[in-house]
Amino acid sequence: MYIKIAKHIVALCIVFMLAAGCDGQEAGKEEAGSAEETARLGEIRLALKGDNEASSLLAVTSVDFLNAMGWDLAFWTVLDEGRVEKAIALIGKSKGKDRWAIERVRVKKVKGHKGKTDDSEALCRKDGYVYILGSHFGKKKGKDHLREERQFIARFKESSVFAKPDKLTIDELVVSRDEFLLHRLINKRLKELNVAVGEHTEKVEETIKEIIRETQREYKGKWWVHRVEEGDRPINIEGAVFLETGSLLLGLRYPVSKNGNPILVEVEDIDVLFEKKEPVISNAWVLQNVGGKEELRGIRAMERIGDCIHAITGNIDSRPDISILLQAHGPAGSRARSAHYKFVIPRSGVQQVGAQLVRNFAVGDVEGIAFADGRFFCARDKEEEVIILFYSGAGH
Repeated sequence: MYIKIAKHIVALCIVFMLAAGCDGQEAGKEEAGSAEETARLGEIRLALKGDNEASSLLAVTSVDFLNAMGWDLAFWTVLDEGRVEKAIALIGKSKGKDRWAIERVRVKKVKGHKGKTDDSEALCRKDGYVYILGSHFGKKKGKDHLREERQFIARFKESSVFAKPDKLTIDELVVSRDEFLLHRLINKRLKELNVAVGEHTEKVEETIKEIIRETQREYKGKWWVHRVEEGDRPINIEGAVFLETGSLLLGLRYPVSKNGNPILVEVEDIDVLFEKKEPVISNAWVLQNVGGKEELRGIRAMERIGDCIHAITGNIDSRPDISILLQAHGPAGSRARSAHYKFVIPRSGVQQVGAQLVRNFAVGDVEGIAFADGRFFCARDKEEEVIILFYSGAGH
């Protein structure tokens, strides 16, 4: 399914930037240079049947697999509409050529939960497994409640695909739908740690209360409905990376802090979800000087390079014409354009984390970030298209 640059059909947006260490410029919301940066962006579009909104990127590191495919770069991605077993794809660049391919990866067997899943948002890797997390959020349209099918985590063994490059097949995808367990644990831990979440207006508070109440009404009678409590905030997970300790760092697009900054939470033993046990939410942090009360900013994607975490930040939701959260928050919820920050998670219990600005974007829909070949690659959140943007990255 190769397509030359000149043929524009559908897109996966990838932005190329030279890697920056965690000692770059200070954090802030400076706009300088953003127009110049985006003016240089090129674009490649790839054709793929079906739902095409790419939500995450994870670089393929197997040289043998890349050689077998005739690629010099490749990325896992997930298409966030539909069941997780139908959402996995690979993107590759032909060796020495400006030709890109995007191929869906077939899942031979689903183990664990075999019912409906939806809204795959984050990709990360640990011990040879690729993990996929659902957003744990709700839909913008229809009933204003959180969705059961979006409360999931899945994983597959990467080597099962690499062993049969001509097939592009995952032998077994293990899926655990956590039935609002992460929702409960994150809400509980944020309260225990006194993380100041959203200093909201009365309209926002009433909207959130109604989302929670509607969720309780929708799932009345389910054995797990008690996990959704009055006073909860909707949880939207869009970033995930494993730390060197083996714990999982989650980046929340929503909620944000009282000052409009992104929130991060650490899950110590995420794999126990596959055994229907409770993981431990050990820590939570707030990135400083990233957002503001008039420009709320959440996490859209994350990548780890050594001790340094790179994150794409942006608005708290899209489509203000139909998103009840954006309608309640007003312009502050949708105003933020995308920006790339970097930071180091402290080894102590410090709750506030300083972040350094890497670059601003002129658009608000950048998500997905991966590091490969000395560059960063980012995906744009465009419905029904997967765009690949590229940028030289000089000076970063």
